[in-house]
Amino acid sequence: MIVSRITKSRLLFAGLITAALYMLPVSAAKLYKWVDEDGTVHYSDKLPPEASQGAHEQLNKHGQTTGVVKEPGEELEAEIVDTVAEEQRRRQAEIEARERMRDRILLDTFTTERDLMLTRDDRLNAIDSQINLMKGNNDRIQRQVSEVQARIDRIRSKGTEVPANLLKQQDSLNDQLGKNQEYISARQKERNKLAEQFEADLKRFRELKGIESPVEIANPNLTDDNVATAPIPAPPATR
Repeated sequence: MIVSRITKSRLLFAGLITAALYMLPVSAAKLYKWVDEDGTVHYSDKLPPEASQGAHEQLNKHGQTTGVVKEPGEELEAEIVDTVAEEQRRRQAEIEARERMRDRILLDTFTTERDLMLTRDDRLNAIDSQINLMKGNNDRIQRQVSEVQARIDRIRSKGTEVPANLLKQQDSLNDQLGKNQEYISARQKERNKLAEQFEADLKRFRELKGIESPVEIANPNLTDDNVATAPIPAPPATR
């Protein structure tokens, strides 16, 4: 195969950049390129004083030019401007990619907005059931706490020392109440976040489908005080 002189020069130039990049320390953030008075091209992660007084270029870790400096004092500004612009483009591209993925998942998963709303209701009702089950569990434990406290008060009223096992039972019940309440709070936060996400998904789905008059599904089971309780396992309470 015959390779032209121009092609050879380009390959050699690319090879020089690649070699220079591989020779850079892992922590190096940029590479300098300059031409000396003899016309020789140099690459290095450090710019000699004599080179900084003349024209030179900055390259990033991919060998791409990030700034062309013609006069002293321009280097930092050129680098910062290019770095900020590149980072903004990268972040914007990531945001757009996530939005496209979200749209595709919505359209592939749900055929109608009714399907999406039914899924929403099922997910929220499941969490509500777990919350209500734990609240009922806490009500039972609270009654036990009251009974134990009443026994302790009767014993103390007689001037008798309270048995250690009774005090231990009281501490255990209170500890379980606290843990159950933490569980309820965590599930409530999860529910709120899920509801917000479904609301955003529903709005976007309607936009993608061009729906102008959405049909809401009445669901009386979406509040904490009025939800169906399903036999969903929850952390056991300490007796």
